[in-house]
Amino acid sequence: MTDEKEIPENEPALPVVGTPQAMVGSNTEVSSNTEVSSNTEVSSNTEEPQPTYVPAALAMGIMMLLWGILTNWIMSAVGAALMIWAITVWIGEMHET
Repeated sequence: MTDEKEIPENEPALPVVGTPQAMVGSNTEVSSNTEVSSNTEVSSNTEEPQPTYVPAALAMGIMMLLWGILTNWIMSAVGAALMIWAITVWIGEMHET
């Protein structure tokens, strides 16, 4: 005399993780009208960005600026100059592409 729901034969008792029914809900029908392109070729016209050390130089400038606050103002000045240089070079590299 328990109130158990009947489970249809084509639906699992518990939704399996990762199935559309588990994500949307077991009572909702999911239609798959979308087409997936099987073209896996990478276009040869795309340009890869060139590797650069500018982000590392910017991080070094920030570190030197903050370290100079604790130690010596000359260290802060060198860090600020390095930061300004790195930012201008990085922006220049972005405008080239």
